[in-house]
Amino acid sequence: MARAAKGEGSAFKTAEGLYRGYVTVNGKRKYFSAKTKAEAAQKKRQLLQQRDTTGIATGKGYSVGEWVQHWLDISKSSHKPKTHSGYQYTLDHYMSEPFKATPLAKLNVERIEEEYKRLTDAGLSGSTRAQVHSVLHSALKVAQQRGHVGINLAALVVDKPKAAKAKVRPLSEADVFAIEKVIAGTRLEARWHLALALGLRPSEALGLEWQDVDFGRSTVHVHQQLQAVDKEMILVPTAKTDAGNRVIPLPDYVAASLLERRRAQMVEMLAEKWEPWSPDAEPHAWVFTSARRPGRPVTDDGDSSQWRKILQSAGVPHTRRYTSRHTAASVLIAHGVDPASVAAILGHNDPGFTMRTYVHGIDERVQSAVAILNRVQNKVQQPQEV
Repeated sequence: MARAAKGEGSAFKTAEGLYRGYVTVNGKRKYFSAKTKAEAAQKKRQLLQQRDTTGIATGKGYSVGEWVQHWLDISKSSHKPKTHSGYQYTLDHYMSEPFKATPLAKLNVERIEEEYKRLTDAGLSGSTRAQVHSVLHSALKVAQQRGHVGINLAALVVDKPKAAKAKVRPLSEADVFAIEKVIAGTRLEARWHLALALGLRPSEALGLEWQDVDFGRSTVHVHQQLQAVDKEMILVPTAKTDAGNRVIPLPDYVAASLLERRRAQMVEMLAEKWEPWSPDAEPHAWVFTSARRPGRPVTDDGDSSQWRKILQSAGVPHTRRYTSRHTAASVLIAHGVDPASVAAILGHNDPGFTMRTYVHGIDERVQSAVAILNRVQNKVQQPQEV
């Protein structure tokens, strides 16, 4: 057979009278066999077309599930524990067993699209389906880089799952006032002031230690999170280059509530059997501790349960704790704080992201804006005196 152009593969006749050839995929040869010269040429054309469109797998014969699990194992250190746990849950509970059993070498775009349709037909949310796509796309990207597949097939899906943008309605000023009346004087009053005034994430508030609170300068240093991962509380430090590692000035009333929490905690330490708790064998003095188990930090479940009780007592419809973060951003913007400062308080690198994601109209101020427009329009319509 004539010598093929570089990269177009080759075929030759063996001593047994058969034909053997190959095409090159990511620097590796993918071989094929044929009985006749014409059959060899056809197989070579088919492999070249597959290589340049849907891709050809090389290397170890992983199944889809085996490869995704391998990707999860090797990338674990590059993900936050909670993120990795979510990815693992996605593989274990949302990808079907038949799909996971599909040989990586035989995976095609249509098979992926069938799996996505199955998720849709099962009534799973857009967020869940988007998570499945994200995990598969990331895993196949590495598989392509290592020559296990010729192309990232997840990238070729026409109708990629997308998470619906959550519609968050921030608390109104009346809601915030009602909540503040409920939390006033309680042992964790400061916890909710930090959320409603400064927009601390729940995990950031729970991860605060007394060494992070500077009463002299009236600031709080947010640099770590206490997260619930697989029903266990773990401490996750924030990278120094991350905007999430920040020092925030405290409003006077928030500083006062933290000081009162410190005084009350000192009394608790003398009156109760204190149970110091450490996730990393280092000493920790948590700002917010459990009433049932003094000394131990408030758990994520306990914090969520308290929030539900507060809303119920305040007569405010149930909403997730994160709404307090949206509320803080919206109130700050509504009262004239510039977006860059709000982003710094929330721990965002990009003020534009803060504006797009966390700033919403406060009902009372929207109504005020409408009232102003009504007054302007009435003035225009009034007949002018000659």
